[in-house]
Amino acid sequence: MADPAVVPHAVEELLRAYPIVNIMRDAAEDTEINGCPVFRGDTLMISLPAAGRDGSTYPRAAEVDLDQDRTTHLTFGAGPHRCLGSHLARPELRVAYEEWHRLIPEYELDPEFSPVEASGQMFTLNTLRLRWSR
Repeated sequence: MADPAVVPHAVEELLRAYPIVNIMRDAAEDTEINGCPVFRGDTLMISLPAAGRDGSTYPRAAEVDLDQDRTTHLTFGAGPHRCLGSHLARPELRVAYEEWHRLIPEYELDPEFSPVEASGQMFTLNTLRLRWSR
C-alpha cells in the first residue's frame, strides 16, 4: 500500500496464482501423454491454473508472494493462441488495484478467518475476508 511501484508486480503475481481460464484443444493426431493415450479428435483441457501452481517452475507456487520476483506465467496463453485482451487486462487490473488502495488505503486479512481456495478446473478464492475502518 505504501509503495505504488509494487502494483504492476502484484498484477502479475495474482494473475499467475488465480488465472481465469482453461483452454480446450482437440488432438490433431494420436499420441500419448504420461502414459495416457490420446486419440485424434479427443478434446483436452489444458489447465493454465495448474501451470501457474507448478512447483517445479515456481518456488512456493501455492502462495501469493508480492515480494518474490516471478513475473512469468501462462495465464493469457502463449504463442499464436495468446489472449488478444492481455495487453488491456493488465492496465485495467493495475487501475483497479490503485483505485482500491486510494479508496481503502488501510486494510488487513480478518485474523478470525483464513482465505478459502477452491481448486478444480480453476484456482479461485471462495472467501477472502478483509477488515478496514471507514
